[in-house]
Amino acid sequence: QQDIAEQPSLTPADYMTGLPGVDVVTSGLTQHNVVTRGFNNAGSGQLLVLTDNRYAAVPSLRINAYNFIPLTPFDIDHIEVVRGPGAALYGPNTTAGVLHVITRSPFDSPGTDIAVAGGSRSLFQVEARHAGVVGSRLGWKISGQYFSAHDFGFIDPREEMSRATALSLGASPDTLLIGRRDSTIERLAGEARVDFRGGPQTTLI
Repeated sequence: QQDIAEQPSLTPADYMTGLPGVDVVTSGLTQHNVVTRGFNNAGSGQLLVLTDNRYAAVPSLRINAYNFIPLTPFDIDHIEVVRGPGAALYGPNTTAGVLHVITRSPFDSPGTDIAVAGGSRSLFQVEARHAGVVGSRLGWKISGQYFSAHDFGFIDPREEMSRATALSLGASPDTLLIGRRDSTIERLAGEARVDFRGGPQTTLI
C-alpha cells in the first residue's frame, strides 16, 4: 500500500512495471497489456484479472482493459500477482497467471483523499475518495476520477495519400475526415461501495 501511495499511476497496470516475471507492453498513455506466462502481444487476454474477487476483463472483447477499471490509487489496498497456474487458489482459467486488485474497506480507511496530477502531453488528472462509517456495522465509500491527455499520435501514409487524392478531387478540407485522427483521450470514472458487517467473520459488500 505504501508503494502504491508513492507512485502516481494512470491505470493499475502501471504498478506491474518492473516486477520479476511480469511483462508489461505499453501502447499508449493508458493502454497496457500484462502477461506473466508466455508471449505478450497487443491483444493477449489470457491473464486472469480480478477486482475484489470479480472478473475485471471486458467480457464482450475478452481483453483486459486496465483503463476501464474505475479504481483510484486511493481505493487500492494491495495487488496480488500469481505468476504460475493458480487453480488451487483462484479456480479455472488461471493457467496464465492471476492479477488480483484488492480494494480498501471503508471500515479500515475512513476519510477523504484528493489528488491532482499533470504532466506532458497536456495530461491532467484529478482523483478523489471519501469513505465513512455509520455505527459499527455499516461502511460506505465513493470515489471518482477525471483524466484527459493527448495520446501519442499515429500518421498512416495511406490515409495521407487518400486525403491528398480527395482534396485534389474537390473535397472540402473542413468536412474531410480522412487523415484527421484525434489523439485526445478522456476518461470519467466512478465507483460506490457499501459494506455491512454481519459478524466478526462475515461482511456483505
